[in-house]
Amino acid sequence: KTKEAGNKKRSEFTAKFIESLNPTEKEERYTDVKTPGLTLAMYPASPWKPNGSKKWRFRYMYASKAKMLFFGDYPTVSSGKLARKFLMPE
Repeated sequence: KTKEAGNKKRSEFTAKFIESLNPTEKEERYTDVKTPGLTLAMYPASPWKPNGSKKWRFRYMYASKAKMLFFGDYPTVSSGKLARKFLMPE
């Protein structure tokens, strides 16, 4: 299930959902309904990446300014690995 709020698309990040994303003509961002700030950016296809690319990002506020961290590319960094390593540290 994907909900659209303005130009943002919200969904639960499952492997099936992420694999189903296809590149479009311009960048699209998806946000996770369970993890505020976690986004998956889908980039368009290019000559060197014919299937486009998917990148994990985390948006947050610091000193009243919006910031963004880049966690890596999907599938190199899976949603499970991302949650274990960055979002739920031991």
